[in-house]
Amino acid sequence: METYFAMKTLEDAYPDIYQQKPALVSMRALSVFPPLSIQVPRNVFLAKTACNLAGYYLDNLLYFYHPSGDFPEIHGYLVEFSVFLRDEKIQRFVAGWSVNTFRNFDEPERFIEKMKKFPVPPDDIHAMLKEIYDFLNRTLELAGLPENDFALAMYDLSVVWMDIHRQEFMHLASAPEVLKTAEIQLKQLEQKQYNYHYLWYEWGKEYDEYYREFSGRGLPEKTVRKKARLQFIENHPLPEGVSGSDYPGTSVNSVKKYQKIYLNWRTKYECQDH
Repeated sequence: METYFAMKTLEDAYPDIYQQKPALVSMRALSVFPPLSIQVPRNVFLAKTACNLAGYYLDNLLYFYHPSGDFPEIHGYLVEFSVFLRDEKIQRFVAGWSVNTFRNFDEPERFIEKMKKFPVPPDDIHAMLKEIYDFLNRTLELAGLPENDFALAMYDLSVVWMDIHRQEFMHLASAPEVLKTAEIQLKQLEQKQYNYHYLWYEWGKEYDEYYREFSGRGLPEKTVRKKARLQFIENHPLPEGVSGSDYPGTSVNSVKKYQKIYLNWRTKYECQDH
């Protein structure tokens, strides 16, 4: 029996989706480098960008290594990093990096000095964290540039930041794997819907047989439906404490729905053969 809700795979809906080499990148990664503005003092802009990088670093440190007990080789560094945030009194500031504005940096030079104490990540830490740490240092190095060179250097660094996200180690997960998982879910949902509709068809066919039987006795329509429904309920007792899709609904609307599905299918297919 044909399903009433045929679903397409992702490749059907987007035939070139895999050829485009999709990547799963955090939306936050796209906001690490704020838009340049001549109205923002250089050190304020630098402090904000450094804070963003530190915050994004913290996000991914927790993403990859929390809870720390699962990664004994990184545990010591996690402690060191936590102490750094606490001693410099910037825990909430760095954690809330995505909502901070330029106005939050009233002492940018002081914050930049704190960022220079950022703990060096160990060699065995995730490559993404190493890259973020490298960008933090490269950002802090711009503090010594002449004013005229700062904007261009910051722009170039932001371009490199976006470009590096083409590398797989900067992705949260493999996009093809995510898409394949989505396809599997779609196919499972399609099969589940097909199973539901097959059951609805079978229940509708059964109810319609009862309906025709009582209708043939010349009974009023309301009585016919009542008796057909009672017969249907009698043939489908629901075990106590059990509720599931393998058991039909027995309300007036439910049996009418089943019958309608069956009759629609019968009209479309069976009647075409005669």
